[in-house]
Amino acid sequence: MKLTGTGILRKIRITMKVTKYKALWPLTSVIVLCGMVLFLFSCEKEKQEIRYTGNEYQNILQYIHSDPSYSSFQRIVEVGRLTDVLSSYNSHPGGNGFTLFLPNNDAVDRFIDNNSRFSSLEELLQDTVFTRELARYHVLNVEVLSSNFANGALPDKTLSDDILTIIFIETEGGEIIYSVNNESGVSQINIEKSNGVIHIIDKMLSPVIYTGYEWVQTNKNKGYKIFSELLEITGLEDTMNYYLPDDLDRKIYNKYTLFVESDELYSANDISSLDDLIELIGPEDNDFSNPDNSVNKFARYHIISGSNFLDEFKTSLYSTYGDFPVSVDAKDLDLKFNEGTQVFDILIIESDTIEIDYLKVDLERSNILTKTGAIHQLDQVLHPFLPGKTGNTFEFYEEYQINILRDKEVSQVIRKEDLDFIDLLGIDFLTYTNTGDSIHGVTNEDYITLEGNFEFIYRIPKVLPGTYEVSLVAKRDDPSHAILGVYLDGQKLGSLVDLTGGSDKNRPFLPDFVLGTVYFNEYETHEIKLQTRVPGRMQLDRIMLKPAGN
Repeated sequence: MKLTGTGILRKIRITMKVTKYKALWPLTSVIVLCGMVLFLFSCEKEKQEIRYTGNEYQNILQYIHSDPSYSSFQRIVEVGRLTDVLSSYNSHPGGNGFTLFLPNNDAVDRFIDNNSRFSSLEELLQDTVFTRELARYHVLNVEVLSSNFANGALPDKTLSDDILTIIFIETEGGEIIYSVNNESGVSQINIEKSNGVIHIIDKMLSPVIYTGYEWVQTNKNKGYKIFSELLEITGLEDTMNYYLPDDLDRKIYNKYTLFVESDELYSANDISSLDDLIELIGPEDNDFSNPDNSVNKFARYHIISGSNFLDEFKTSLYSTYGDFPVSVDAKDLDLKFNEGTQVFDILIIESDTIEIDYLKVDLERSNILTKTGAIHQLDQVLHPFLPGKTGNTFEFYEEYQINILRDKEVSQVIRKEDLDFIDLLGIDFLTYTNTGDSIHGVTNEDYITLEGNFEFIYRIPKVLPGTYEVSLVAKRDDPSHAILGVYLDGQKLGSLVDLTGGSDKNRPFLPDFVLGTVYFNEYETHEIKLQTRVPGRMQLDRIMLKPAGN
């Protein structure tokens, strides 16, 4: 027999039931159940004796102990009180094991050599609070093989409740290598153990301690002097470091994506100082902290609302802190930013001439993780650009709690206090569902469900000026579903939305509900409210704004 986590849990659950209900059960039932528990216990004992025999059945902790080249991290694990975790099975909901990014002794030394806070391993271990967080920062709460790495954020958080990112780097020989958090190379992958998988890294990871603004300032003398000075003179520090404390007095930072520009990139565009950049922008005055100043607008255009790693960008317009959105084309393998802004290069391939009229990602300087979100660098200077008006589809991925689930087959409750762009009145939660199967009319196999007598208020990201047709896609095939009134910026929009019927045969989410047309005269955010007129269930896939007329 083999030892299994489910077997242990089953034994515990039965034991608990005996304790709770023993006074109500007949004596014969107790005797039978005790016999079952003894049988399970004897099996588990037999399983344990076999499970951990030889390297093939090692758990993660035993692997660390078996090799002296990991003795430094072994001590970090011990002081960090992580030994029980790394020798156990993962009981986290949805967890099928752990992922450990394991540094060898040289990797730990490299971390200490580059850290001004500690001069030795012994000094590090004396700071037990930091050591605990450091150990937990290296353990992902789910098993992830390298075949499931994405060029962006990993699918679950670490035990320290942080995000780790993976960057794909192609060598000159065409080989793909992996970097964690853009600071540590993965030297060996997929060491599979009984309770998870281990990837060996060449530098111990540094827990994220900076906001996007602080990262730029920290790297001011490491190639980002001009950009850091730009953020200083435009007075964006408070905006970029904004946070609210939670119930445990932890700092919950506002999330954004920052496009930084290095001194090297500026130099390639004949910009050698902040004064050169200001002259190129040509502001009306020197009041750079004024949001109407063109230098201020240039700086704010480099900040996108919400955190987006490279693998999370979709073909869409992304709202910035500036006056215009950034357009992204993700249809091909390479992301294209602000296509049509200007011709940067011309490629001639045989008889074909290709104009490169978009900005590309500098992969080796992107997916930098901060407390406020991702940092990327493009291959050209990012000037404010008004893209052509396009359709807007909102699937609520701005919500972090929804975004992290979008690639998982799951049905999960999300409480209203964990939502940033959605307000719920009358109910305490919504449920996000990803079926993993194709559904006619549903774009990404997922939707959100609300039930009862509720108001659903969604703050739509900024939309370009113009006339739009507003529609929504929701399941409409059940008498228990709700009937809704729809409001946009406080004004009633269209007639009632009746979700109790009217769907196409075998296509319960179709046709979509066309609510009417609206005109926006400024690039700004909007608020749409769905309010029950007859209480019931709403299974909502998306809200759409399609260009209409001129």
